[in-house]
Formats: sequence, structure tokens, C-alpha cells
Amino acid sequence: MLDGARQKLSLSRGTVRLTSKEPKAAPLIDSNLLAEDADVQTLVRAIRMLRRIVSQSPLAGMVMDEIKPGPHSTSEAALVEYVKARTGLAYHAWGTCRMGIDNNAVVTPDLKVKGLENLWIADASVMPELISGNINAACMMISEKLGRQLRG
Repeated sequence: MLDGARQKLSLSRGTVRLTSKEPKAAPLIDSNLLAEDADVQTLVRAIRMLRRIVSQSPLAGMVMDEIKPGPHSTSEAALVEYVKARTGLAYHAWGTCRMGIDNNAVVTPDLKVKGLENLWIADASVMPELISGNINAACMMISEKLGRQLRG
């Protein structure tokens, strides 16, 4: 965090849309990665920072060569090109059905989908912000909350 302000991990936002009225039809998922230049610049800065870190002792003595993007990639344009070509999704999707009390939230704090009867969501999609670690334990807590809630 800079200056104590909470920073978003990513400014780019994707969408998940229905492709048909059929419940078993696969949704259309558009991750929209790197749509915002600020996200590209964050990753370029990360590459530069990692290079500085591994060039310092004791890591410098352990690192033989930089493989990707490679020592030849030093210009801003080369690093931007590398980031755009190599960035992809990992781990779990989150925030696609954000939980909250505002009008933009899809799910209420009790995990119920707004405007629908008998439909709850208990996975990472309800998380309004991504946590800094692996989200598996958080997902298990969310599902445990819903399980206890539904049992009464």
C-alpha cells in the first residue's frame, strides 16, 4: 500500500455473460486482461523491480541468467510487448458476482443473489477484493458460512 491508501490489484475488469437461456450452456467469459494501461505498467515495474532484487547479494551469486523476458529486453516497448504476450490467468477467478450492500453488488452479505429466489453463491466470485494469498481457505470459509446459514 502506498501512503496508507488501499490499492486495487487490477483496474481492468472482465465480464461473465449468459450465452443462452439454457441453464447448461457455457457462459461467455471475457477476462479483459490488461485492458487498462496502468495494469500493463504495474507488471513492467514488477519486472524491473525483480531484476533489481536478483542483482543484489546474495541472490546475484545464485542467478546464472535471466531466461524470460531475457537480458535483451530492456526498453519500455520490449517489456510492454513481453507483458502483453505472456500475461494470463492463474488460480481462481474472483469478484464476478461481487458481494456487498451497494447497487452494483450482485450478491447480498448473506450470499443470496439479488432479485432471485433460492439462489446463493459461495465461491471466490463473491469476493469484492482479492486477498493477498491463495484464496482456497477463504473459499472454504465462504462455503462454510453458507452451509451453516442454510442449515439454520
